[in-house]
Amino acid sequence: MMQISPTARSSMADDYDMGRVSEVAWLNGFIVDQAHAHSLRAPVNARVVGAINAAFADADRPALSHEPSAFLT
Repeated sequence: MMQISPTARSSMADDYDMGRVSEVAWLNGFIVDQAHAHSLRAPVNARVVGAINAAFADADRPALSHEPSAFLT
């Protein structure tokens, strides 16, 4: 079985730390846009985009520690 290093990081964590734009808005934003184009909603995707964009826009770079249940209300 493949072992993952305990120091491994995701590309999103690297983007966040380096002040780069997240791919989350591109990926989840597309889902939200497509849902809207078909008169549907994608509320969880919209909340994810909003939360990630807000965190990435914050100069203080808060910790990304939301529980999944926070996006379902």
